[in-house]
Amino acid sequence: MIFRIAGMRKTGWNVYAHIDFAFLSCSDLNDEETEKLCRKLHEKGCSVVTATRGSKGATVFDGERFYRQLPDYVTPVDTMGAGDSFATAMLITILKKLETQPEGSWKNSEIRAEILPEALKAAAVFSAGTCLKNGAFGDGVPVPKSEHDRIYREL
Repeated sequence: MIFRIAGMRKTGWNVYAHIDFAFLSCSDLNDEETEKLCRKLHEKGCSVVTATRGSKGATVFDGERFYRQLPDYVTPVDTMGAGDSFATAMLITILKKLETQPEGSWKNSEIRAEILPEALKAAAVFSAGTCLKNGAFGDGVPVPKSEHDRIYREL
């Protein structure tokens, strides 16, 4: 589950305990502030907290340890969607790796320590690729008619 964290404490419902993977954009925070926020969200119930920080890379906290990944540096065309791409690639890699493990393996910190660095590297590579493409800010590309019909027919 991915949630926008801001303003949730006013709801009176502990949404954090229902978040398996939280993804935050923290490019404005330094290392210490990022770690503090990750710990705080984990203490509130988020299982794994990922803070992406643009050119400063990403920080992940799983309750046991911090993992860090530097970005794959590219000259960006557009950073629109880079964070979403990072989250997608990270989650897909984790799921693929877990397919080869016994059920319940994710609870084992040694398994996470094996999988998370690979997932972070895949996420960095994929999100860097996203930065090389024009996004939606004034440079969006219209969906071709041939694809438009196929996409909307499946909805």
